[in-house]
Amino acid sequence: GEYPELPLRDVHGKCVVFGAIDLHTGRSFSHLAKSLSGAEQLRLLDQIVAAYPEQRILLIWDNGPTHRNKKVTAWLQAHPQVACFWLPPYCGDQANPIEHFWKWFRECVTHNHLFQTVEELFAAARRFFEDFASDRAAVLSRLGLM
Repeated sequence: GEYPELPLRDVHGKCVVFGAIDLHTGRSFSHLAKSLSGAEQLRLLDQIVAAYPEQRILLIWDNGPTHRNKKVTAWLQAHPQVACFWLPPYCGDQANPIEHFWKWFRECVTHNHLFQTVEELFAAARRFFEDFASDRAAVLSRLGLM
């Protein structure tokens, strides 16, 4: 018999997706970056604060490294309207609703997809947020909140 040829790409680089969801409205926030740095995390946090300038904000966070670095810690101290609820390590998707959202993201963007370039991956991620994540009812449904 013949064996199928699977194309392999030696593409270096990555697409890091920072995201947040308003659990009341289903509004999603995203920032795409090439690195998992605190400075990139701050760009997402600035989006959230700009959307809710006069309101208290509660972030539900796991213990990811970008959530605990010096830049983010300093930013949180400078923004007293933002409070953090820290999830216990390894709590899984039952305690962290956004994990359902990330599963949906991976199903739509990366599962069974081969990208020729990192730029194509970035474009697919942007399309997800434009086409799917902009549907607030769908977001809440995916989180199990509807």
